[in-house]
This record gives sequence, C-alpha cells and structure tokens, in this order.
Amino acid sequence: MEVVERVTPGVVQIITPDSVGSGFIIASDGRVVTNEHVVGAHRRVTVRIPGAGSYDARVLGVDAIADLAIVDIDGGAGFTVLDMGDSDNLSIGEDVVAVGYPLDDVLGNAPTITRGVVSSVRKFGGVEHIQTDAAVNPGNSGGPLFNGAGEAIGVNTFVIRDEGGRSGNIEGINLAVSINEVKKRLPSLSVGESVGVTPTPEAVTGSGHFVLESGEIPHEKDGNIESITALEDVRNFSVSAGFKVPYSESVGNWSVGFIFRNPTRNNLSHIAITQSGRYSHYERRDGEDARLAGGSVPVWNRKVGYENRATLVAVEDRGWLFVNSKYVTDLDISGASERGSLEIATGLFTGDEVEGETTKVSDVSASALEKLHGPSDGSLTNDLTDWANNLGNNIAAVNSRLGYASVEFRANGISFSVSALGLWRDPSNLEDATLFFYVNGHGAWGITTQHGDIESSSYDMSPTSNRLEMFYMDDTAVVYINGEYLETADISSVEKSGDIGIITVIYYSDVSSTVQYENFVVYGLPVD
Repeated sequence: MEVVERVTPGVVQIITPDSVGSGFIIASDGRVVTNEHVVGAHRRVTVRIPGAGSYDARVLGVDAIADLAIVDIDGGAGFTVLDMGDSDNLSIGEDVVAVGYPLDDVLGNAPTITRGVVSSVRKFGGVEHIQTDAAVNPGNSGGPLFNGAGEAIGVNTFVIRDEGGRSGNIEGINLAVSINEVKKRLPSLSVGESVGVTPTPEAVTGSGHFVLESGEIPHEKDGNIESITALEDVRNFSVSAGFKVPYSESVGNWSVGFIFRNPTRNNLSHIAITQSGRYSHYERRDGEDARLAGGSVPVWNRKVGYENRATLVAVEDRGWLFVNSKYVTDLDISGASERGSLEIATGLFTGDEVEGETTKVSDVSASALEKLHGPSDGSLTNDLTDWANNLGNNIAAVNSRLGYASVEFRANGISFSVSALGLWRDPSNLEDATLFFYVNGHGAWGITTQHGDIESSSYDMSPTSNRLEMFYMDDTAVVYINGEYLETADISSVEKSGDIGIITVIYYSDVSSTVQYENFVVYGLPVD
C-alpha cells in the first residue's frame, strides 16, 4: 500500500524506563507528538526511528486533559515529517489506518498497520475524539491515525474494552484524539506548558514538622546529591518516606536514603539504600567519606514502579533503620555532627542517577523528637502492698508510635527486680496493659508483660551501675544494657500508647528496698 510505505518512516517508537509507546514526527528537526500517558513523569525518553536508529529526546510539554505530549529529539534534523489533515472533514464510514508499535515484547520493534473505519466523532471530557474500529493494542498509544490520503487525522490514545462492569469484552471502540484538537494545543505544548498535571503539593512545615504528600527529586548529573530538605538544624528526629523505583538495573544505578546532621556538605551523615537492596551508613568528615556499616535489606522490592518505604530515627548517639515497616538495623551515630539539616535524597553514590529521570517520593513526614523528660536523678522506694502504686513512680510523658528512654541504676549488690522502662500503660487497666524492660540482681533481663516474658536472657551486670536503654516504634522494641545491644522484640500484642516511667518491684516476690537512679531521660513524639 503506497500510503503506508510513505508514512511509516515518520512513525516512531517512544521508549521510557517503564513503558513503550508510539508517536509521529511533525517537524524536520525532530518534534514528535505522542500521548501524555506514554511519557508519564519522565523528562527524558528514547525515540527509535525505523532505519535511522535511536535518539535521546526531551519532553517539551504535556497535556494530561487531552492525553498529549510533545517530545523533541536532541540535535535532530532532516527527519521525515508527516502531514496533518483536517479532522473536521472526516466522514462516518471513511477508511482509516492506525500505525504504531504494539506488543513490542511479542511482535518486536517493527511497525504494525491495522485498518478500520470512522465510527463516530465525539467528545470525552471536552476533548474531541475519533472513534474507529481499527485494532489498537498496548504500544499503539501515541501513534497516528491516517486517512486515505496519508494525512494524520488523530492520535491513538485508548480502547474501551469493558465499560461499567459489563460481562465480556467490548469490541471495536478505539479512540484517537482528533488532529484539530492536537493543532489547537500545539502552541502551549511546544513552549513547555504542563496542562492538567497535578502539581506537586506544597510541603507543610513548621514547629519541627515536615509533611509532603508527594513530590519528585530530579536526577541531575552535576556531581551533587539531589535532595529535598525536610528540617533545618535538627539533632534528634524521625523521618519516613516512600520511594518509587524509577527504572530497572539494566537502565542504570539508583540509590535513595537520608542525609542528616548536615551542617555543611563536607560534614554530614547519610543512610543509602541501593536499587539492589543494600544499605550503607556513611559519615563524611572534612570531605572524606567513611563507611561505618552496611548490609542487605531483605524486604526491599526492586520491581520498577514499586514503592519501598524507609524510616530513620535518630536519638543522641543511636539510630534505627526500618524498611517497609520491618526493623533492619541499629546504627552508631556517635561520630555524627551535633546538628544539621535533614534531607530526603537520591543519587547518594556517583553514577546512581539516570539524567532526565526523577525519583518519586510520597507520604514524606519528618519530626524533630522532643525531650519529654530529664535528665533527672532520684530514688524509688518499693511498695510491696500496692504494686500499682509502683507503676506511678517517675512517669515521664505520654507517647505515641515511637520513643526512646534511658536510665542508669546504681547496683551495689542489690537483689531486687527493677523495670527501667514501663511502657504503654493504660491508666484504666494497669495490670493488663503494661510492658516492662527489666533487669535484676541475679543477672537476668527481660521484656515482659503481666502475661509472661516476650524475650528474656541473662547478663553479667556491673556491680556499681547499669545503664538501660529502650527504643520502640510500632510493633518493635530494641533494648540495650550498658551500651550493648541485647534484643529486638516483637511487641505487636501491646498497646501502642501510654505513660513511660521507671519503677522497682515488678514481681510480688521481690524484697522491699530503695533504688537510686540517674540520668533518666525520655525522647519521643507526645500524644496531643
């Protein structure tokens, strides 16, 4: 067919890291029309032209309402230009031809031609579409619809297959944006306007909090780490963000994470997670990087388009990393700067960015953790006749979701039990809703409730003083004695909020005594 042979060189394939579609050339310097849903959020794409190879190209403008986009081939010239017809002159029943690159994984990268007739011209959402029965499949999107004279009279955009839950497939309802609709929107698209695209929401900041519903971090090969600053001049914090995998490892490397306590670019700390699911903890001092820790993230999903959520909490000299709600590791951040900015970052290692792509982030939240109590010193006296009264000793604050507490007890050969961090206490039901991290003079420690131990073991305690620490978030608690990591416990069976305090005597068999404590401190997010 002479018309097909004439127009095919001007029909191109549009390739992005997560999709393949079609388009057609409307200017000899490489200006291409395609669908907005083909290019998506990508600013750079590849254009493959039959017999002429592949070219890098940038997305000039998009119109989500009409599902149109204009792509410009880098440094292009001398390309085959397709004529644009007049869709107002179409007749119902007129023969049309659709050309594109459907099902490239099955049919390869040769163009496919299908024929049909004009069934109707109608508007959807205020945009004029041509309805045809020419077969259109995934990959045809963005390709041209031609009349018998070889003029482009539409841009193939979507197919109605099963509308309104009707049983069985609906056949022959294929729609193309009319070429006159394209002509009307070309001026704005060609100068880079984005029409009908939901703007990135403004971040909500203030009072030590940062919230961003969704956003994008552009990839730039400028030698710098690209990031969004969440908080300034902060030491203790919690930050969480969803990161969408932008492209496969065959396209390029990618890494995301958090920069924290960053007073200058020459002095900072960061946590990075690579596309392959490995984490690294780095500190930079006077421009020199040192890798302090690293390992695998078993719950990381590498599939393109999948969102992984990372959470980092930092309190004084300790940090904790969670991925997809699972505890990954604790971190020694004692060498970090005192204070600095907190940033959500991508491209933390050289070469971990594909230029023109973006890392999408969602549901970003960051908060500076408050010191809710202390440091305080004092003494606790057992009351063997009123165990509930012991729970009321030195309550620090009411917390939700996460918190950290630390206290030092003077041992002096004692033989009593002591709970350093009685957490998640329900004031209306003290005995059934209290979680304890305890140690005793017999060298035993445990995480327990009134219904039994969650975790327990022995420990060679100091004869003078012992420091107990506990961090908790969601369903996880991490405990330490004298700076030494002991255990990560599943506390999903325990209430998620309540008073944090220190007590003595958690078993009725314990003897009456007075206990000295020092440096009792609590950090966290208080319940309003």
